[in-house]
Amino acid sequence: MSTVEVMVTAQVQQSMIVALQRHFTVHHREHIQDPSVLHRVRAVVCEEGSRIGRDWMALLPHLQLIALTGPDTHGVDLAETQRRQITVLPGPSVAAAERADFVVGVLLGLCRRWPDADRFVRDADWVDGPFPLAHRFSGLRVGLVGLGATGQALIRRLSAFDVTGTYVAAERVSDCPWPQAASVSALAQQVNVLVVLDEALAKQAGPIGAELLGRLKAPAYVVCLVRSSVLDEASVVDALKRKTLTGLALDDYPDAPRVPAAWRQVPNTWVTPSIAAVTQEAQADIAQAVILGIRQHFGVQPGSIS
Repeated sequence: MSTVEVMVTAQVQQSMIVALQRHFTVHHREHIQDPSVLHRVRAVVCEEGSRIGRDWMALLPHLQLIALTGPDTHGVDLAETQRRQITVLPGPSVAAAERADFVVGVLLGLCRRWPDADRFVRDADWVDGPFPLAHRFSGLRVGLVGLGATGQALIRRLSAFDVTGTYVAAERVSDCPWPQAASVSALAQQVNVLVVLDEALAKQAGPIGAELLGRLKAPAYVVCLVRSSVLDEASVVDALKRKTLTGLALDDYPDAPRVPAAWRQVPNTWVTPSIAAVTQEAQADIAQAVILGIRQHFGVQPGSIS
């Protein structure tokens, strides 16, 4: 085992911590009681998007490396890392494929009402009559609020189901096979499904509420992979109850793990615990890349990484 001491933050997955412990002395930020540990920590592993500011770094006088679990470095004070000559190591971009798989699965489930059908059988409702007909997935038109690597991966997967659509993004992507819409409002008029991938872009357009939902073609669905605060909760819940919105899927929440009762109780809704980008295989890939990056930075001899 290397003599390098590493600190992990609260959001880091347990599987990552276990993998790190095979190679380094690991300290969990929330469990450190001995202040001298902070002087021995030379590397930090944190989730991408984590807020790592100047005051935070000041607690670690010998910090040399910040390793992230993904490519997003926007939460790190890069000016301070440059001043202190701390290396920032972005993680691999494996989340895009996981998120794309997740959206396809969720949309299939919403269209065919798999959760409802499962409960229908388990509750013995079938004996009273057949399950209501659901909707076809193939042939839907999908609108992407944001594109990026996740959107591109999703477009490739959806083509297998004859699903087409359009996207809105800050800039046109020349190699994207789908056309770009002028605005989120214009996008909604052309599609059945809104897939929200970019929180900043969604916020710029204003809360997704009654006016925007009313533009969607029937059957209408919303899949939101960013924080649910981009939605106008009252309007969305009302649309679900009136069935003008056929289905909704949420995976991220401002106060997670606390999820508003409205989202948990409203019909035709899937609520999942921030799992869109998290699988065992993805975490293993990320752990391998992070461990390799730490070892290379500190000149640790190569060996088996698992």
